[in-house]
Amino acid sequence: MWSEDDEEYVFGSPTVPVPPALWNTSIVTTPSVSPGSALTIDTSFTTVLDREQTSVVASDSHADYFVRNLVALLGELRAGLEVLDMNAVHKFSLGTIEAGG
Repeated sequence: MWSEDDEEYVFGSPTVPVPPALWNTSIVTTPSVSPGSALTIDTSFTTVLDREQTSVVASDSHADYFVRNLVALLGELRAGLEVLDMNAVHKFSLGTIEAGG
């Protein structure tokens, strides 16, 4: 939506869409959770454990990448999620809404 007064987009630019959110909370979709289900996590009861620093490696040595002027990038992060309370993670079914009712 364009604002004539401020001459800027109110809800984000069409070239950089606003990520999905619900009540100022990010929504992350994943194929691991089946459609019609949702997973919530209370982050005040979780900790991300960093096992190894993030590493990024660039190389042109793969196959014919040097000749074709290509570079392969490899990025790694080894981390784990510690859940301090079993009630901090909850999976539930969203149910269905029937049309016309």
